[in-house]
Amino acid sequence: MRGGRMVPTDNYECTWDLYKSIPSLTRPGKSVFDETIEFNEQHPSNSMARLVDRRRAKTPVASMGFSMQDRLELLKLSQATEESLGATRITDHLSPGFFETPFWYMWSTTFAFQPWHSAVEFKRYLLRFMLEFSRIETLAGVKRTIFNQYDSLVVPLQTWLADQGVHFVTDCRVTGLRYLRTGQTEAITVHDGDLVCFQNGSMTDASSLGSMTRAPAKLTKSDNGGWILWERLAAGRPQFGRPEVFNSSIAQAWRESFTVTLNDPSFFNQMNEFSSNEAGTGGLVTFKDSNWLLSIVLAFQPYFASQPAGVHVFWGYSLFPDRIGAFVPKSMAECNGAEIIEELCGHLRFDPETFATANGIPCRMPSPVCSCPECGVTGPFPFRKVRRILPSSANSSKSRTKSSSPRNTQSAPRRWPCTN
Repeated sequence: MRGGRMVPTDNYECTWDLYKSIPSLTRPGKSVFDETIEFNEQHPSNSMARLVDRRRAKTPVASMGFSMQDRLELLKLSQATEESLGATRITDHLSPGFFETPFWYMWSTTFAFQPWHSAVEFKRYLLRFMLEFSRIETLAGVKRTIFNQYDSLVVPLQTWLADQGVHFVTDCRVTGLRYLRTGQTEAITVHDGDLVCFQNGSMTDASSLGSMTRAPAKLTKSDNGGWILWERLAAGRPQFGRPEVFNSSIAQAWRESFTVTLNDPSFFNQMNEFSSNEAGTGGLVTFKDSNWLLSIVLAFQPYFASQPAGVHVFWGYSLFPDRIGAFVPKSMAECNGAEIIEELCGHLRFDPETFATANGIPCRMPSPVCSCPECGVTGPFPFRKVRRILPSSANSSKSRTKSSSPRNTQSAPRRWPCTN
């Protein structure tokens, strides 16, 4: 599991409007929206341990910790035009003390901002999520899905589309405007009036998994076809965007997450006692003084639709995985799952036996955000929609799509996470 996305109904109007029309797979007569709202009414968010300091003490977060200078600078930034902000970074507009406030620790770990990210995008998030100012310390505005977002959002939508006659091709890899499937070239003709939507560079492209004994491999965009495809399509076609501003600096953009599977409830019970939150009612717990800026989330269990009884799953992530840990003398990038759990255990002061049944799987994501201020985007979804692929000069009335390097993701059985 690479992570999750907060989906408040106040901000994701288009998403939830769509899911009002998508039937629930488990609740006849209910939509995905209906069942999600009911679930959140039964399990409201009210984080009691949003920030934890180096002493293992829960940091008071009733105040955002702003000085008058912080307030003035933040207000000035929020009211500035995007043209005046240009290619500046957040640090160009806010004083060093701002980045030590409870607000910054909560906001940056909620939305995965770094101080050197784009000031334009930071301003966009301030305005877009203005309502979160009044509840950022409790995450009361967060709406959680019943299971993980794949099982709760993707599967119902995919099922509905299949029922409408949509054909899913999973045994091919698109590498250009033509494609190859199962070793044979095929063509899809795009007529005038047709719409072609394509995911041009994913935050999980070239992500790699480790294990309890192995750190994730350090892959780059060349190890996955998504970014290469976008670069190929954008070459000489400015209407296809600028992929280079999203993937030009792994060092400034990458982060690492981890998933831990447990076969006993000890850790969840201890976290319940420590945080005063039952799993699924808290949200992010951030260890603000950790070198990695480590955060964990304990979701309502089961978190997977097929999760066996007695199994518990949680995940976490780091914004500074290139730094040396406080309890493990390595950067997170060099750590295997066991070492990441050791670091977490140190911050919580839990007995290592708590994790006796743990299986931790780290995941390295080299391009989850755009760190370049010139593009004005730092959000974790660098997607753009292509309305129509225009005909090439070689095919004046029709355009063909082609791919290569066949693979079959449908035939392989889905594995239970964190078991290999």
